Amino acid sequence: MAVGIPFSFCFALAGTLFIGYSINNITLAAVIIVMGIVVDDALVVAENIKRTASSGAPLYQAATDGTSMVFMPVIASILTTCLAFVPLLFFEGRFGAMVEFIPAVVTLMLTGSMLEALFILPGHLTLSARKSASSKREHWFEAWESFYAGILENLLPFRWLILTLFLLGFIATLLLAGSFLAFSMFPDEETREVRLTGESPPESTQYETANSTQPLENRIAKSIGKEVVGFRNEIAKSRRGSVAEDNVFRMRIEITPKESREKTADQLIEEWQEAAASSTTLSKLRFSKTRHGQESGSPVEVVIKEDNESTRRNAANALADAMKSVPGLTNIEQDQPKSSPEYRITLKRDKIKRLDIDPSQAAQTLRAALEGTILYEFSSDNEPVGVRFSLAEPSKQSLESLLEVPVENRGKYLVPLYSIIMVEKVEKPNSIVRRDRVRYTSIYADIDSKSGKSPLEIAETLEQEVFPAITSLYPSTILEFDGEILDSRESKKDFIISILSVLALIFIVLVLLFNSLRKALLIMLTIPFGLTGIIVAFILHGIEFYGFFAVIGALGLAGVIVNDAIIMVTRLDRETRKKDNGKNLEILISKAASTRLRAVLLTTLTTVAAMLPTAYGWAGYDPTLSQMMLALTWGLIGGTFVTLILVPCLYRIMITQT
Repeated sequence: MAVGIPFSFCFALAGTLFIGYSINNITLAAVIIVMGIVVDDALVVAENIKRTASSGAPLYQAATDGTSMVFMPVIASILTTCLAFVPLLFFEGRFGAMVEFIPAVVTLMLTGSMLEALFILPGHLTLSARKSASSKREHWFEAWESFYAGILENLLPFRWLILTLFLLGFIATLLLAGSFLAFSMFPDEETREVRLTGESPPESTQYETANSTQPLENRIAKSIGKEVVGFRNEIAKSRRGSVAEDNVFRMRIEITPKESREKTADQLIEEWQEAAASSTTLSKLRFSKTRHGQESGSPVEVVIKEDNESTRRNAANALADAMKSVPGLTNIEQDQPKSSPEYRITLKRDKIKRLDIDPSQAAQTLRAALEGTILYEFSSDNEPVGVRFSLAEPSKQSLESLLEVPVENRGKYLVPLYSIIMVEKVEKPNSIVRRDRVRYTSIYADIDSKSGKSPLEIAETLEQEVFPAITSLYPSTILEFDGEILDSRESKKDFIISILSVLALIFIVLVLLFNSLRKALLIMLTIPFGLTGIIVAFILHGIEFYGFFAVIGALGLAGVIVNDAIIMVTRLDRETRKKDNGKNLEILISKAASTRLRAVLLTTLTTVAAMLPTAYGWAGYDPTLSQMMLALTWGLIGGTFVTLILVPCLYRIMITQT
């Protein structure tokens, strides 16, 4: 049976090569997701063949009959698992582009598993069974099957009570989820990068700022090779890479994965804060941990759109001040570009008219004073050489000297420029950024981990309590969210569509398999009850925020959890057809369900065993996959109890009640 793993993996590699995929983190993540699932079908087929052979059937007949009994259920289980990941193809944005590779790889892996289980494994089993054909000993697990059958036989008369208890438990877990769990696109996992921003004295040059940060750099450098991989210090650079003030510095520190260091990121930050506090030249120091999946590294990112520079700056300052009073927000930072003085020159039209001066002549005179004017050109061997007439360099050193240059009026009189020109000195940004053809400024903020608030909750607070006051003061200003909050809101819409699509597709497959709406509905009921395992597990693990990949894990669980229910209901159907008039149905259902105990437990154990190392980071921690695997693992464990206890009770209620 274990041959199915390398067979499926090689089949998937060949398939991905054919469709043009490469081996990367996402495709490997898809392989890890189904690594434990690929042997499920082989286990079901092998267990059924062995059980058929133990009943006295000839070897080859047991292989063919045992495989044919579960042929359609295996096909259906493969389809439901594949369909659970299909909606990922329709996610929009950059996260949609990231996860669109998962469905194809999952489908290829499971297709290889199906081919091996249905067409190769039966032949292997007939060869191995010849060597052990003389062994007629009772399997040790049959005692557990009898024990389970006895328990189930006693529970079936109380099927309505059991259903009620499951419903109450489901409702209770939903209430707990509403109280203790919140959605965050990327929960604040242990980071791999720490950011430090600060300032030196206001009049410092870039070189002086670099010298001021040198002691702190030396302190961080001592940890290179231990907790720190490396760091980079940028002087006079904004968060987006544009020019900032010369006294501003921004340091990025890459730290090692959490499983390879003894100190947490918070402990490292505390040590560096103590080292930075001893500096007398550095101020406004802010340490922050980057967020996975966001370029800015901050969970809260607000965009202020306004073409008027002064209005936008005032609105940004007012918003930043207001955000400081919002509970839970820290490290509020404006991404304002560096400003430089600019001189605006306008003509005194009344004087120009009175002195009879051509306005274009004034402009040409000023341009000639600054750049000079070409008097004539003469030819050379390579290219023409121009002779430029210009003012002497001392006359260009100040605006006052330039404005003393005379301009000629139509009467051939000379008039100094300062008498017909007005000069206004203003501050203008060195760089201009636009979004939707409108200039904008970004404000970033971090969330205090002790606040227990998600980015979406912070966004609602800002929209209700802060934004109205800002827009009332500056009506032409547009306030928008960007980054994680925008992605979270867009993904929520995709999640709703995905959940409905998964449920609809799985239901259609089940209806076609059983030719019965009631049986399809029975199996579908295992999905919400299986979700209780995820909710309970997250709460017990102290997880406050479930993320993007946890939802993907729940979507995948919807396809995986019905597999055992399909096998169980198929077996119950086959056995209950042998009994007429509903006599001793409790005993009959108990015996039939017990024959599926081994297959259900084995498929659960193999899948869970494959996912546990990734879920808990035993072989290396990956925050992208951790919550996904945790959701699949504990959801499947919860779903196993649903399959073994609730499904037989529902079958007795919904299918054989009449």
